[in-house]
Amino acid sequence: MRLHLDEESFRVGYSAVEVAALHFEVSTVWLGVDHSGGARPLIYETMVLDSEGVSIFAVRYPDREAAAAGHEEAVAAVEAGRLAKLL
Repeated sequence: MRLHLDEESFRVGYSAVEVAALHFEVSTVWLGVDHSGGARPLIYETMVLDSEGVSIFAVRYPDREAAAAGHEEAVAAVEAGRLAKLL
């Protein structure tokens, strides 16, 4: 498998979300490093960032499909004002 070093090769999803005048970014990427500590590989991560770029939520996934589904779930939760459900 050939790895590409351009941004699009590791990005699974990116969404900018505005909720009641608040700005959030949801980003899901391939990490390139297994962060599992010995369990199943966790090589993708979704983060929700506030308007100042501070991570307020993060979760890791074992594969691209789970990461894509997790990205959509995080976006839906932010849009619906359900950030507490993510935490």
